[in-house]
Amino acid sequence: MLIALSFAVTLLAECRMPYARATYPISSARGCIEAPLLTEEVFYQTQEALEAMLPMNVFVDICKKPPAPYEHLATDTEASLSLIREKYSKLIGKATAWEYHEALAKTFRDLKDAHSLYVKPSFFGHFRLAFPLAFNVSKTGSVTFTDLPTSVRYISESYTQMFSVNLADYIGAEILTINNEKPLLYLAKWADKYVYSTKSSHGRLNSLLSGDFYARSLKVFGLPEQGDENLVFTLVDGRSVILRFSIYSDTIFNSEDDAVRAYMRCISLSTPYTLSGGNNASEPTAFEKLQSEETAGYLVGVRDAILRATRGRGLSYPSDYKAYARFMDEEVSRSGIQYSKYSHTSLAHFSYNSSQRSESEYEYIKGDDMFSLYKYTSKSTISNQDNVYILAVYSFSPMDMATTINNIIDALEILRERLISQLMVVLNGNGGGIVTMGHLLGRALFPSNYPIYGAYNIRANRIMDALVKAKSWFTLMHRTDPWSGANMTIGDSATDTTDWYFKNQETYPEINDLVYNGRRTARFSQRFAFDDDLEPDLQQSLLRFYKFRGLDLSPDRVAIVTDGTCGSTCATFAKHLLEAKRCLAIGLGGTTGLSEYSDDPYDAASFSGGTVEDSQSLQFAVEELIMNPPKDGLDNMDVLTKLRIPTDAYARFAFHQLFSWDIKTHDWKSYTPLEYTPVPVHAVLPIYPTVENWQGLEGIDTFAEDVYVLMRSIEEASRTSNCTNVPTSLYHFSGNETASAGACPYLDDSTRGAFNCNNSCVFYDCKVGFYLDPLAYERTKLWECQMRTDVHAWDSYIPPPEDHSMHFAHYLLLLIFLCTIALFVFIIIASKRPDLIKKCIAKMTPKKKKMAANNIETEIGLLSHESSEIKSDTV
Repeated sequence: MLIALSFAVTLLAECRMPYARATYPISSARGCIEAPLLTEEVFYQTQEALEAMLPMNVFVDICKKPPAPYEHLATDTEASLSLIREKYSKLIGKATAWEYHEALAKTFRDLKDAHSLYVKPSFFGHFRLAFPLAFNVSKTGSVTFTDLPTSVRYISESYTQMFSVNLADYIGAEILTINNEKPLLYLAKWADKYVYSTKSSHGRLNSLLSGDFYARSLKVFGLPEQGDENLVFTLVDGRSVILRFSIYSDTIFNSEDDAVRAYMRCISLSTPYTLSGGNNASEPTAFEKLQSEETAGYLVGVRDAILRATRGRGLSYPSDYKAYARFMDEEVSRSGIQYSKYSHTSLAHFSYNSSQRSESEYEYIKGDDMFSLYKYTSKSTISNQDNVYILAVYSFSPMDMATTINNIIDALEILRERLISQLMVVLNGNGGGIVTMGHLLGRALFPSNYPIYGAYNIRANRIMDALVKAKSWFTLMHRTDPWSGANMTIGDSATDTTDWYFKNQETYPEINDLVYNGRRTARFSQRFAFDDDLEPDLQQSLLRFYKFRGLDLSPDRVAIVTDGTCGSTCATFAKHLLEAKRCLAIGLGGTTGLSEYSDDPYDAASFSGGTVEDSQSLQFAVEELIMNPPKDGLDNMDVLTKLRIPTDAYARFAFHQLFSWDIKTHDWKSYTPLEYTPVPVHAVLPIYPTVENWQGLEGIDTFAEDVYVLMRSIEEASRTSNCTNVPTSLYHFSGNETASAGACPYLDDSTRGAFNCNNSCVFYDCKVGFYLDPLAYERTKLWECQMRTDVHAWDSYIPPPEDHSMHFAHYLLLLIFLCTIALFVFIIIASKRPDLIKKCIAKMTPKKKKMAANNIETEIGLLSHESSEIKSDTV
């Protein structure tokens, strides 16, 4: 019946895509995309699985009535699934499979949360929506056409042949309007509709410009509305041109039968990855084979890393599956050019790289696939005698965790021995990774910052009730009190308590009363912090990370640079440092210059929901419990048995929600997670993403000088108490012209002070070994630091020097300076009073001879004594 219904289809558009990588009109490609029909088995099993696991999404309640400033993003996922069930239950065998799966995908994309997504069956991943040209946005906001990256320029070439348009004639042409609207405004509105990765319009527009507009996998994205398929461009030079979205495929389809067979292969697959042979090598997909050798090698390398992460070096144990790894894989591959943001050029083979664009130089110091450290030199830095460094962090999901941890420490140890005037931490396009990696990097930069980990909780539901009670591996982790560090669980099913989940559960009137009008109560676990220290890949190198003394730079010398797409672990890293007032945040591009978006704050990061899980990991956990049930049985079997999706489609969801660290600004018991709490940047530069190598040096070179100039101007204004344009959160440790360095190191034995712009010594944070108790602050509204109760030795830090500037290199410089002064004084005395020098030499000479004689006699005596002992021992 399943196969018969799938083949029983008559289409208006014929399925004919005889060439791979060739672009076809959307209307033509629909014949292949819409060839398979919706079948009963796929519909009911998929629908039941998604409805059963929806309560696992921690934002399923708050999304219905979001707090300001995101009220306009309200969406009811639960109601949408009900409407989809009602509609398509009547259209089985009539509606296309594409129509149904896209309805599900759009429901989750509307959350504007990259953690929460329905990824359609892999059949639809054969098709990509493409646009033939890219956009370049100047500092003034003017938009011009530019080439696509070289690796996907076949899109432009095929488009030229298909539609007989000479695209080269339009490269560099300035655009006056797109569909009768200002170009940047139209692109921002387009991003609002079709970009799902963030709730901030700034991040959505930047994501569009850096790749999400030009090549989009239909496994994740949908097709544009009919009014957005064709774009009419009016150019400043008076010309006009119509450019269309088209579709290309990595597979040849000659008929509807070909398409249906390809779709059928997606049904009832048990796992998204298969290991081949004994060496765990993975076969590249058809799409990967079509890429250039360099690109294909990179993508296969990513897939190899994912296989290692998800299968534990080739083992197929369900507990080794990692949802975050699959998340990163999907984010890298969702766009045909998405990897261009990650394909940074390694500079390990030479010391300096000179920019042809800006005449700046970048000295490569250390790096790998996760980060690169450069020393930045320009005419301005030389003139100001500044030592500027750039730490570009591409992701928090390296291929080799242990190696990367060691590389980071090596890089930061180099920095500790150098004088640092400014440090830029560039986070553009960073999609996250392992939570602990973000926390550890934050701790390495600012070791006195505590707590390290955030306060999380999860949504209580029947699935979690069963898994926690059965002590499934899905629920096991090292949990601590988010403030004091006291231990809660250690990740051992034999000894772990379930109190963290079942006791002290939280409910919020803002949800129960405002969202549900008292008709329903949403329950959440108590709040806890967690880390991945028990992960084998991390344990190898963690000890060195925890022993590292850190940098602890003055906050006025550090800036995070973001395009608003820094997400997941990256959002955790960035927002933590900003809420702790450890640095500046400088945003790039976005919608700041558009009056229509004036009320949208530039959030420093996106989808900071906490952690991601997916239906596959949940299914693994449940299957293991069903095969090996606990002695006292397994609860809620009626729900657990519904979790299997019958195709290789899968759903991912935000599992943990993360709350603010800043208990002075945000009530520490607030129901609003960081996902719905923007942390605005301090300044925005009108520099927009490039479509090619935005994360690499080509991208960094477009803004490095502007960021440096801005950092220096703010720092100088702060130190001269010119506070008009200085963020109130910008503090410095060393004082300024009217405050001597070190005059405000501590307010008492447990707290540390810092100078604000007005040169007042104010509370900054707790001394190492103490933490700010939210209960005490709630009672007194005063800063009270309590002694920490860390159980684990690795959380007890070695405090860094109070003044970062006094490292070894600086002591050496001081010694050389003092020796120079002494030599200078000696020369002056020798020229003025040579008689004194002669007297000193005369007095010292016989003393030296006498001392030399005594030393010789002593050495002879010792030798005789040792010889006697040797003879004695021999006897």
